[in-house]
Amino acid sequence: MKKPYEIHVISHTHWDREWYLTFQQFRLKLVELVDGLLEILETNPEFIHFNFDGQTIVLEDYLEIKPQNKERLKQYIQAGKLAVGPWYILPDEFLVSAEATIRNLILGHRLAAEFGKVMKVGYIPDPFGHISQMPQILRGFGIDNIILWRGFGGEADQTSSEYYWDAPDGSRVLFVHLPNVGYSETLHFPNATKQAAVLITRLKEAYQQRATTPYLSIFTGSDHIKPQAELPQILKQVNAQLDDAVVMQSSLTEYIAKLRASVPDDLQVMRGEFRGGLKHTYLLTGVLSTRMYLKQENEKAQTLLEKWAEPFAAMVWMLGVKKPDFCQKPGFSTYPQEFLWQSWKYLLQNHPHDSICGCSLDAVHEQMMTRFAWSEEIAEELTQNSLNAIAAQIDTSDTPSTVQHLVVYNPLGWTRDEVAHATIDFLTPEQTSSVEFLPYIPKSPYTEEVKGFIIRDEQGREIPYQLIKKQICQKVLPSPDLTTFPILLQVVQFEILLHAQNIPPCGYAAYQVIPQKTLKTYSAGVQQLPYGMENEYLRVNIQPNGSLLITDKSTDKVYPDCHVFEDSGDVGDEYNYSYPLRDRIVSSIGCPANIELVEQGPLRITYKVSQRLTVPKCAEPDRQGRSQETVEIPISLCISLSVGAKRVDITTELENTARDHRLRVLFPSGIHSDYSHAEGQFDVVQRPIQLPDPNDYQIEKPSPTYPQQSFVDVNDGEVGLAVINKGLPEYEVKDDARRTIALTLLRGVDQISRGDLLTRPGGNAGWPCQTPGGQCLRKHTFYYALAPHRGTWQTGLVHREAHQHNVPCRVVQTDSHQGNLSRKMSFIEISPASLIISAIKKAETHDALIIRCYNASNEATTGEIRLYQPIKSAALTNLNEDILEAVTPNSEHTVAFQVRPWEVKTLSLEM
Repeated sequence: MKKPYEIHVISHTHWDREWYLTFQQFRLKLVELVDGLLEILETNPEFIHFNFDGQTIVLEDYLEIKPQNKERLKQYIQAGKLAVGPWYILPDEFLVSAEATIRNLILGHRLAAEFGKVMKVGYIPDPFGHISQMPQILRGFGIDNIILWRGFGGEADQTSSEYYWDAPDGSRVLFVHLPNVGYSETLHFPNATKQAAVLITRLKEAYQQRATTPYLSIFTGSDHIKPQAELPQILKQVNAQLDDAVVMQSSLTEYIAKLRASVPDDLQVMRGEFRGGLKHTYLLTGVLSTRMYLKQENEKAQTLLEKWAEPFAAMVWMLGVKKPDFCQKPGFSTYPQEFLWQSWKYLLQNHPHDSICGCSLDAVHEQMMTRFAWSEEIAEELTQNSLNAIAAQIDTSDTPSTVQHLVVYNPLGWTRDEVAHATIDFLTPEQTSSVEFLPYIPKSPYTEEVKGFIIRDEQGREIPYQLIKKQICQKVLPSPDLTTFPILLQVVQFEILLHAQNIPPCGYAAYQVIPQKTLKTYSAGVQQLPYGMENEYLRVNIQPNGSLLITDKSTDKVYPDCHVFEDSGDVGDEYNYSYPLRDRIVSSIGCPANIELVEQGPLRITYKVSQRLTVPKCAEPDRQGRSQETVEIPISLCISLSVGAKRVDITTELENTARDHRLRVLFPSGIHSDYSHAEGQFDVVQRPIQLPDPNDYQIEKPSPTYPQQSFVDVNDGEVGLAVINKGLPEYEVKDDARRTIALTLLRGVDQISRGDLLTRPGGNAGWPCQTPGGQCLRKHTFYYALAPHRGTWQTGLVHREAHQHNVPCRVVQTDSHQGNLSRKMSFIEISPASLIISAIKKAETHDALIIRCYNASNEATTGEIRLYQPIKSAALTNLNEDILEAVTPNSEHTVAFQVRPWEVKTLSLEM
């Protein structure tokens, strides 16, 4: 007789690559585990399957030490006995970009395929919550299911173990929720048959209460746990003891196939992000602000790859630039795919949840900074090469050799007006070419030192600029063909701000720089006020305590008391913020400020505000309060307003001298709203400001802090206030009368985890290892902006303002030369305004341009992409760049496509 329940036992390990040990320390254990696993698979044919945590990086890590075992691993992966992928690493989802998550899956698929088989299961159990668009991202790789643990439970109170989960665009996956302790239900089964049968029966009785099908799963294994060699024999013996179930060793692929075929038609549908589950397990919300310097460095590296290195390398590839002669500017003969992937790999290796979240040993995070540096060094060099290669193709031959040219690049998908930063170098008259066998040494065209200049656009109109600094310095000119040493050039260098206007989307504009006998002066576009400044859109007044009073001239809405520092105690750990019971909150409201005008010109005005915030030195020994002893935190912030800007830019520098505390900056919006809106991954997430009743939560109390990408906005439909950030992912909108937006700058803690916080916010989520580096006693620099606006975040184009803040235009200098490109052009244009480009790159496996965009709107639309080159053919692809269907171009240069609300579209275009 068929037994009513079928129990699938999944043998696995959860492999944190680095955490309470360093990567190299854990790798020693990894090699031991894999060696043992291979022995089990070779000697015990009844051991039919082992799951390697959904990752593929473990293969690289192991084979660096044991390369001789590659074919053995490939044999068992191809046979389905060892499951790897679909991920490269198991990431945190909220602290990385959507494109990083896509690259993670592309790399995981590619590496797993090299070994014979990719596990098409969306296995991602341990990240600290899940983004709303994860179903759409998984479906983009042909994965129609997900298995997770943390983050879910409060939404449906764990009434079931199977659901459907819909992304904002309607993409649906079958969702399996792991209950209780998730993937750690049992480390190993007891060898005694009776005890093993009792354990399995107990788990079955618990799980069948939530199951919607006869198919149940039990995970055996956990963090860094090796496989149990006796498992097949134990399960065989247990089967004889069970009356109402059959138990078998299985795979996630087989288990999901059984579920998919048998789930009921009326399965409950879940929508949105998963940041609940606090009633049942820890979400660990404090990781959003732990070791904030990691988050800042990650944003820098991601932006460099996504907005500069990849797209402009693709544009050079589109141009067909060949390797230049040694006397020309550097360029590419091919798309630098290998270097780009190496940069991505260094970055992705910092994205596991114990890494980017900052909840590991100090040594782990020190090593992360090296990987960030490697990623950025590669991406920056590729970017400079690409920008120089494009500049070398612009025809500037109609100007004499004394005229220099500035090329302003815009990587974003819309036309921009911007005050851009640039440097211009003029060779000194003494610089001559006197060595015949080094003909690439330039000869100065100037008979006397350049004292000034004017700037003209492609139509000959004079463009205002603002001088920042002038100096005579030396520049290193590398050998262009690697045949000799670099040389030194002596130059007169001008550092300026340039009022660049109408810079085309995904393109550039070139400006002539014509030497003059004197510097030119221009009328002011920004007006200085007594302790303040004003442009066409905003008026900024700096108060004696350093706070800002901002007036939005388009709405006449006034925002007083903006930018106030708030320092509170934190006796938590790297996972969770936890206020002391006897907290002392310090505010800069009563702190006098020194206000100094440091930059005054026609294009930008900057004030420097200096304060010394006196705060408790540390927590008291019993960690119930803050010490009576105090220290001073020196803070200086530069507040800038530029001509034409609809935002106030702020750079804050401070030296953290206090321990056990959290420092935030407050912006009272004065706007009545019940919701905040924060940019997420291919989404802008609406979240309620009022928290649920904390008495309903026994494990971890609901946190008022949430993740964001580049902005958070509070609006009432008529007016709004957005706080833009650069690598500062934690915010709160306080449930107070003024709807105050709080932006976290740093948290200081000194342990991975504390076990004494079970009755207050926080929890015991790891090992209580000492991490003095988590106190972040160092100098910090933070970049953010304040953007008042009319209407909603959408009608106020907040996302554009945020992206322009985080991705300023770049400027490259070039000389007079012949070329094939005009002085102003767009490589790629996209419409309508709701479509946001997230990736421009060469296709992985064929000669085509990949463009990915998403519809940041609740309305369906028809998108159109225009290329500067004629389009030979077009196709829609999935996120893995597999062709889905051909698209007929609607003109020689354009292709149109339909986009659902919040849908991600990827197009492959052959020129």
